[in-house]
Amino acid sequence: MPVAVAWFYTDHVLLRVGYSTEESYSAGLFNRWYILSLFPMMWYICIQNYLQGRGDAMPALYTNVGLLFVNGGLNFILIFGIPGTSFSGFGFIGPAYLLISIFFVSLAVLQGQSRSLAIMASFLPGAWGVSVPLAFVFVLVLHLGLEGLWGALVAGYATITITAAAFVLRSDWDRLSVAAIERSKSSAPNSGSSASDNLRST
Repeated sequence: MPVAVAWFYTDHVLLRVGYSTEESYSAGLFNRWYILSLFPMMWYICIQNYLQGRGDAMPALYTNVGLLFVNGGLNFILIFGIPGTSFSGFGFIGPAYLLISIFFVSLAVLQGQSRSLAIMASFLPGAWGVSVPLAFVFVLVLHLGLEGLWGALVAGYATITITAAAFVLRSDWDRLSVAAIERSKSSAPNSGSSASDNLRST
């Protein structure tokens, strides 16, 4: 909740510290729409962690692979609108949602595959190799202000998204599915035996 409140007042904070009205409005508009993703994401993370704690990665894997295609269609609508109707899309917000949705779906698939190294290999180059250097150049050298910082973050997250999506698309699904099934089988007998042992002890 504190994060949602902070994001809701993004434009007010930016105006207070001296950013332009246009930049503050754009950042505030994006964050207000992004608030809608917080609560479903929280529920999803709870369910995913519960299933992973049971050693069952397959539901998250199948769900995220399916939603990858759903997000592609929805983000086309968000950016370009629906042909033949009055809805022309959100323009500025749509591309940002496109990157974020592909990024989170790819991240969730890699988590479901238990591929932590692939996640790290996606984050390090994008966050530290692209976003930070570009932010320094755009803001402190070229003096582009908030637009420069925004551009650096977009470039960094685009790099992370492309790298993570490449890992997902190049996945050996047969091998990973077998590995996930084996993890599920190895955890199930342990839980069953411990339950039966508890019943015997009582």
